[in-house]
Amino acid sequence: FMIAITVIAHIMIVIQRRPEEPDERDRVVELRGSRNAYGALATTVLCALGLTVTNTSHDLLFVSMMGAFALSELVRLGSQLFYYRFGA
Repeated sequence: FMIAITVIAHIMIVIQRRPEEPDERDRVVELRGSRNAYGALATTVLCALGLTVTNTSHDLLFVSMMGAFALSELVRLGSQLFYYRFGA
């Protein structure tokens, strides 16, 4: 019974609430976060590709590339949090 009430309440909230339009600050924060993530991704991918010179195993290359993508996503989200907190 509680689950049904919760589902109905969430549906009503979604129907009544309109999504907010992103303003200029939101766009600037998103662009700066993406810029920082691109720099981190480019740097870590170049370092990961540098491992190919040392005849590293394919497993380690795969893990380093996935780590590069994960790190860049963390940099993007962290940058956005920083810019929202301390101003853009």
